[in-house]
Amino acid sequence: MIRLLLLALIGLNLHATESPQSPNAPFLKAATSLYDSLVNAHNSALQVALKAECDPSKMDRSFMTPQVVARRYKTWMNLAIEMIDHVPFMQRLKSLPLYPQIRGFEALHAFAMVRAKITEVGCDDALYNGAPPIKPLEAQKLFNALQDNLKFFYSLLINISKQGLGLESFLNHLIWFGSSFDYQNTLTYHLNFSSKDYNTNFKAVEDMVAKGSSPTILHLKTLMAGLDNFLFDNGDYDIASQEKRAYYKQLQTILGVSLYDMQLLKDYYAYRFDIWLKGVRTLSPSQPPAPLDRVGFYACLKDSTTDTLACQALLKNPDMDFYNYFRRVRLITFGDEPCLYLTPQNTLQNFPSKDPLCKTLQANPPQMGVVVPSNVAKAFQEAQDALIHMINEAPHDLKPFKDRLQAILQATPLAALQGPKWHHVLDYERLHLLALLSGSLNFTDFDTDTYYSGSASAPMLAYNYLHRIDFFYTPLIKAVQLGLDPSAYLHNLKQSAPHSNYPCTKDDSCTRPKNTPKSPWLEDFRSAKSGTFLVNRYKFNFSFEDLIYVKWGAPAWDEKRGYLFYGDLAKWWTPKEAPLWDLHYKKRIEAFFTNQDIYTDTLLHPEKVSADRLRTHPTACLQPQYLNKEAKATCLQIFQQHTYDPKPLQKYLKSLRLISIDNAPCVYLNSQDKLQAFKSDKTICLALQKNLTKE
Repeated sequence: MIRLLLLALIGLNLHATESPQSPNAPFLKAATSLYDSLVNAHNSALQVALKAECDPSKMDRSFMTPQVVARRYKTWMNLAIEMIDHVPFMQRLKSLPLYPQIRGFEALHAFAMVRAKITEVGCDDALYNGAPPIKPLEAQKLFNALQDNLKFFYSLLINISKQGLGLESFLNHLIWFGSSFDYQNTLTYHLNFSSKDYNTNFKAVEDMVAKGSSPTILHLKTLMAGLDNFLFDNGDYDIASQEKRAYYKQLQTILGVSLYDMQLLKDYYAYRFDIWLKGVRTLSPSQPPAPLDRVGFYACLKDSTTDTLACQALLKNPDMDFYNYFRRVRLITFGDEPCLYLTPQNTLQNFPSKDPLCKTLQANPPQMGVVVPSNVAKAFQEAQDALIHMINEAPHDLKPFKDRLQAILQATPLAALQGPKWHHVLDYERLHLLALLSGSLNFTDFDTDTYYSGSASAPMLAYNYLHRIDFFYTPLIKAVQLGLDPSAYLHNLKQSAPHSNYPCTKDDSCTRPKNTPKSPWLEDFRSAKSGTFLVNRYKFNFSFEDLIYVKWGAPAWDEKRGYLFYGDLAKWWTPKEAPLWDLHYKKRIEAFFTNQDIYTDTLLHPEKVSADRLRTHPTACLQPQYLNKEAKATCLQIFQQHTYDPKPLQKYLKSLRLISIDNAPCVYLNSQDKLQAFKSDKTICLALQKNLTKE
């Protein structure tokens, strides 16, 4: 079936009427001219196609989609710009540093809303069944929808710009996965219904929205009027992909907005709409509101005046969904007002606010972890930018990206690991940086050959990477400082391989309960989980809930040569010593997951962590940072009294060789199976050393 710019001939006057003196007149005139021109182009294409009886060889090629768009795009976009320039709220955006990009983006938005009036039809279908009727322009409704949408989406950007927060940095670091603006599913899951059947509740949502007139429903309808068929998204119509590509191809030259800018602003739209929608607890006064614990903190962000006390309690002790949200978005807002910002250095910046919930949050700030040094944050941002440039831009030079990776390594504690004894650990970690940075990118919704930071921002990467190298390397570095030979240690791991009990051989074996609260165990879980992905080399892996994305390809595409590196780059960069360092990773992962049930029970069911259980599993005591005060005291007692089963501990030591407590080395079993004790001031370590010497 041939997809053209098609529409049935029409003779009806479907235009809006407005007096020339109306302030809306320039908008209505431009919208009408655009509508007429689009209809004319579609009618002309339809007549040519029908005359040729849908045979492409008999058609005038100048009426095919790419040619029509190329001829008329400039005229159409100028009319769309004229439309958007006469939407009053646009005047408030002129002071924003990103105004040119916003203006171009909104011009395409306005154009797409007019284009949506024309339903796509296949030539054969039109030949035998006729084309579907055209929709009226309803220019005044279009004007109102754009004005209301601009106010809803951009008021926040105006306010954060007034507070001095850089908009470009905020949008670049905002991670929000694309939304189809599908409100039905979200409301079906969130709202209170007597039925447990999903389809029944889905239909109820559709009926309530169609027939209702509550303030929430009216606001939803206003937003959807501007979001239906947003930027040619599938909706009432689905224009052919070749037509979409033809429009996007002209973006930079006519509108001055790149596909990269388009994606950032589209993701921002999705973020603003989704967090409002997720905060909806009821659609009408007659419907009981959904419980706060079902909707979560989104309800508090949307409305700080309802259930204020409950929201204050929630924000004083936020769950992991809140922490993940904050790390992805990096900005907490109440309505259109900014409250708290997570800087690239992983520090908190407060904004002046009178909102009671904002004051509560600022007085009880979320604990986001260690500060990221400025040079590390900068190095990650430059590396991510270099990778994006290398992939997106010819000649796809690899050297700047390699230099930026080296800058990251030199900015971290790994820079101190010099000399042959470290067996190319920097090369090993460069490989991991490639996988993590590649995993942070997605291609845009508009072009699969254009990439941007769609999965993880540079600040997210920097924080997670520092935590991960601390998790995997700090115990070993401290042991080396106390005399351990790292080369001997690595080869000793090969000797102990038959005794290994690597727990992550199955996809579901290294997971966590979904309701695991924020804790040292959960922070280290992310590092251990990412380690399982990294030792599973050359395979794509991700964990959305844990903000981990690992890819091994750099998909730089050249029209003549095809993919330049892709997966080969990771293979080229894999040092021959990688299998030895994989063993080290696996030992740390084994140590972490061996007693995960005890550690998660400590968080979720502390009554289950009994003295008898710890006596049977004494290795759980070797990571006291994951235990509560009572369990730590029990561990110390059973170690000092030597009332535990020694066999699990002996097997554990035989496999791991190096046992550290609170990231400090305690004991090491050398290649002759002789015990080496490290100087320590930790009571559990001292008791362990005493007992192991006897055993």
